Amino acid sequence: MKIMNIKKKVGIITFHESPNYGAILQAFALQRFLRDEDYDAEIIDYCNPGRSHSQVSGIKKFRSKIWKLTFWKLFRSKKREHNTEKFKDKYMVFSNLKYTNSNMIANSPPNYDYYITGSDQVWNPRNNAYDPTYFLSFAPDEKKKISYAPSFGLKKLPESYKFFCKPLVERLNEVSIREKSGAELIKEICGLTTRVVVDPTFLLDMEIWDKIAGPVNPKREGYIFCYYMPGDKKVEKAIKNISMKISIETGLKIVNAGKKVYGRIKWWENTRYDAGPDEFIRLIRDADCVITNSFHGTAFSIIFNKNFLVPVNLDLPKEDALNSRIIDLLDLLGLQNRLCDTEAAVEFCDKHPIDYGNVNNLLVKEVQKSKKYLLQVLEN
Repeated sequence: MKIMNIKKKVGIITFHESPNYGAILQAFALQRFLRDEDYDAEIIDYCNPGRSHSQVSGIKKFRSKIWKLTFWKLFRSKKREHNTEKFKDKYMVFSNLKYTNSNMIANSPPNYDYYITGSDQVWNPRNNAYDPTYFLSFAPDEKKKISYAPSFGLKKLPESYKFFCKPLVERLNEVSIREKSGAELIKEICGLTTRVVVDPTFLLDMEIWDKIAGPVNPKREGYIFCYYMPGDKKVEKAIKNISMKISIETGLKIVNAGKKVYGRIKWWENTRYDAGPDEFIRLIRDADCVITNSFHGTAFSIIFNKNFLVPVNLDLPKEDALNSRIIDLLDLLGLQNRLCDTEAAVEFCDKHPIDYGNVNNLLVKEVQKSKKYLLQVLEN
């Protein structure tokens, strides 16, 4: 009689409910890697309603709500939501039950052999609204609870948040983090030495991402791809100035994405409001160069071996330095020269290609270590 192997079930709690490209793609990548390793991995369909505007307050929160109610629909963002849902339906597997608040998931937790929190900024107090669910507070005591590559997103945390997350982190069976700065915070808060692992998007081979992106358009014209994460006007201005400078020097057109413009709509700009996650990957893969202040914009530029630049506002205090996760990644791969100070951005235009032979060798070593670590903690 043939003995059949029973797949171990893994539940992943992460940010997946928004049309943010990085959030969707890192969630897909972790699930895909685990399923390829023969685990029955699901994304736990959890959405904390308090997260929607947790990053902003006052007039910014008001503007955010106005954007959602008016411009969001007007400028084809509904189509972006539709394209995102198509991607999720095609490539991702979710729990049968949808959880809409922390009490619901705590009172009736989903049943898995292993529980994983991560990746993305699930531990960022500005993003998670102090929700213990993202620390697997709902998971039964007897089940293995693992963090894989979550990010605090900040170099400095509020004292109240340190007090909040200390017992939650200590309850986990295995703790890994995405950035060196995050490992230092864990050491400070809990006294734990933590493994630093790569973002899940790096766990998948470039060939997988290339297939998802789809075929290259044979009539494609060269372009500079600018991917904005809003919030810092200095950085937004630098992205614009750098791309315009390169465009003038090379004749390449500029394509924008992720640009929240509220009252600054410019009809003549080539801005992709409606791209889904697969088109986002394609826009990076097919670009001649990328200018971005996004972690995952940077990550996919590296995956596809693109020439890229990352403008950063070095004047920001540590507690506001959301670029810490990008800086740690570039430090890891010897790509510090891709950082560009916003004050010097107009004068800076790097024409030298990146030595991706060395970068890829460093990345392969880190990816192999991260894969080995994750699989070992699941089985041991």
